[in-house]
Amino acid sequence: MTRRNYQLFAIAFLTLLALLLGAGASFAQNAANSSQPAKEAGQAPGFLLYERFEGSSSADGQIMDLNTSTGYNFNRFFGVDVGVPVYFVRTSSTISKTNPSGLSGNGVGDVYMGGRLTFNNPVLNFGTTLSGTAPTGDTGKGHSTGHWTYDWTNHFDRDIGRLTPFADVGLGNSIADTKFFKRPYTSYGHLAHFEAGTDFGLWRSLRFSASLYDVQAWGGQQVFSRVVRKRTTSGGSTSRRQFETQSFVVGGAELVRDNGYNLGVNFSPTRFMDLSVGFNHSVHLRLDTVSFGVGFNIGSLLPSKRVH
Repeated sequence: MTRRNYQLFAIAFLTLLALLLGAGASFAQNAANSSQPAKEAGQAPGFLLYERFEGSSSADGQIMDLNTSTGYNFNRFFGVDVGVPVYFVRTSSTISKTNPSGLSGNGVGDVYMGGRLTFNNPVLNFGTTLSGTAPTGDTGKGHSTGHWTYDWTNHFDRDIGRLTPFADVGLGNSIADTKFFKRPYTSYGHLAHFEAGTDFGLWRSLRFSASLYDVQAWGGQQVFSRVVRKRTTSGGSTSRRQFETQSFVVGGAELVRDNGYNLGVNFSPTRFMDLSVGFNHSVHLRLDTVSFGVGFNIGSLLPSKRVH
């Protein structure tokens, strides 16, 4: 068994073990949990305003952003959002010493907008989100691909006591940042992404999550580095981490293919604030990343419509 296959097998086994143990604990404590408030039937109607500061740190440097978004939930099923991130990038000393073009790059990213449908029920919760971005960021700093992009993601989950197994399936034409992994690059090209795992309630709003993910691409791909700013181009390469030496890389699907796992802890001390820390291991890139996030749900302080 290769090292890569062993890592995937080990993570899959640990995730399955956590599912079994969590399920056993949830059934054993079912009577105690029955007194807890049930999950909301859907999103609360009204205006949304959210501010979040988050970032990832790896051997390539630190990728952080201040993300401001607003929107409106028309009812418990349908809502829309619009927002824009401001990036703060610090290239690692390892890259900057060997590559003088490896410089930090701060700036505004792409404006994004999207629509959400949410259907929650005791059997299975389902949500689908269609989002897009406008090319308002700087391609030279890796904050944009210079193209309009889209992403369509479908989310499934089910509450089983303290446990919430989930799965995500999506299509897009750009690789997207996730809660636990802000990549040191962005891309333009067709791809599909998958993630499956579980959340586990530790105490009140303190939750642990573990998941496996996979990104599969097809056709031509373009990669824009966030840690190298000099306009250099490499064509037709399949190297895993060319974004550490090239600002702009053109090649095949192998450039953005990725798989690995995420581990994270989320905590909401109040309805106004949520905190998160996480760890990502990219098997394909051979890269470990530690992430954090601090969010402020300003919209929760505004009056909301009651669901009848």
